[in-house]
Amino acid sequence: MQKRKPRIDDVAKAAGVSFITAWRALNTPEVVRDSTIERVKQAAEDIGYVANTVARSLVSSRSDVIGVIVPTLEDSIYSDTVQGVSDELVASGRDLLVGLSNYDPIREEELVRAFLGRQVDGFILPGPITNPRTRDLLVRNHIPVVETWDLPSDPLDMVVGFSNHAMAKAATEFLITRERKRILFLSPVDRPRAEQRRAGFIETLAAHHLPHADAAVQIGTTMDAGRQVMPHLMKRDPLPDALFFNGDSMALGALTWCLEQGIDVPGRLAIMGLHDTPIARHIRPALTSIHVPRYELGKQSAIALMARLDDPGFTIRQDLGFEIVERGTT
Repeated sequence: MQKRKPRIDDVAKAAGVSFITAWRALNTPEVVRDSTIERVKQAAEDIGYVANTVARSLVSSRSDVIGVIVPTLEDSIYSDTVQGVSDELVASGRDLLVGLSNYDPIREEELVRAFLGRQVDGFILPGPITNPRTRDLLVRNHIPVVETWDLPSDPLDMVVGFSNHAMAKAATEFLITRERKRILFLSPVDRPRAEQRRAGFIETLAAHHLPHADAAVQIGTTMDAGRQVMPHLMKRDPLPDALFFNGDSMALGALTWCLEQGIDVPGRLAIMGLHDTPIARHIRPALTSIHVPRYELGKQSAIALMARLDDPGFTIRQDLGFEIVERGTT
């Protein structure tokens, strides 16, 4: 058994051509006859040769790899965005490198540093980028960046997203127009996008002179968290008449608890989620939620990044918006 991985000189030997002909067939095929290209490619496949793309990128200044960093892939929220990026890149002959930050700005910085070391051509990152060291890394390396899942007021480079602040304001207005006066916002803390949503929620309540001092409640992100918070909320005085959850999983957990306890939804209590995940449509009553174009965010971010790679002067700030989808829980 061969104790080293195949090299390009092994390909040349297997194809019966010189080293330089094999290299040209794989890297600059336009200067080599088609029959030779096919023979070299077949030889490479037969011996299991894989090109050293890092070395090749040092010559071409391109790796054809895009770095994508998202908080998590535990559910379809960010995985849909990654799929949108992947589908667009594959169609253009490029690849992606994915990292998970777990909502930790320090981990995000570490991933950016690692991806830069792998010579990626650009980044797609959830905005806003709040870690100054991460911003400095990206600026100093003069690399294209698309921030998504937000519309940062101080973007680093290009933006393809939507306004989390405006989304929360619209959701709160929606509940108020349904005659809800005691509304709570339930969310994890210390996450930039969640904090923007909380701010939009509180601003809207204040503008309507509705109670808002204790209207933001900290909980986890799971269905279990949504269930576990309900007994505590039902002991409040006065009782809430609407719950706006920063995610469908939490909202679905709360809804199943209410159904088990015989609480009338939406008569006594309205429930609203976020992200419009597939299960929101299928549970009964179906969950009112906010549709975010998760797949399109990834696709359009990839298109923007490729446009920049083709044209250094290209830039974009694209708002893909959101949609409130009313169903049976409001």
